[in-house]
Amino acid sequence: MAVEGKKKKYRIADASAMVYKNFAGKPDTFNPNGGKRSFGFKITDDETLNMLMDAGFKIKYLSNGDEPDIPYLKVTVKYGDYPPSIWIKSGKSKTKLDADSVKTLDKADIIDAKLVISPYEWEMPNGTSGITAYCDALYVTVVHDKFEEEFFADEDEDEEIPFD
Repeated sequence: MAVEGKKKKYRIADASAMVYKNFAGKPDTFNPNGGKRSFGFKITDDETLNMLMDAGFKIKYLSNGDEPDIPYLKVTVKYGDYPPSIWIKSGKSKTKLDADSVKTLDKADIIDAKLVISPYEWEMPNGTSGITAYCDALYVTVVHDKFEEEFFADEDEDEEIPFD
């Protein structure tokens, strides 16, 4: 955990096991009108689980048949005045994703992810309250495609293209 300035920020070293990815904000059961971007990540170690529970985040559980339930945290991705810094790395290439391109993560084969979240405490008029995890930063490494590397490789930069 790290505290930066007046607002707490929590660093998650391993957020690569993502579930319910909806970076595009497409309509679904819990987002019938669409527009709300989110994802969940499986919490793979007790230290992270305890840190998030102590901070008041609502931990949910995936049922896994006969195996113990797997804890995960839902994270909201919101583009507005203070958009998150989301980066994708494939091989030697690093690209910052924006509100239009972040949807590529929905189908990405993620092998590593580092995450920084900020808590937002909310309360409804009826007294219901909670803490929402907002994505501040996400650094994703995806499976490297050798064919892509070959396709974009500059074989001979000095070669002129004839326009005859």
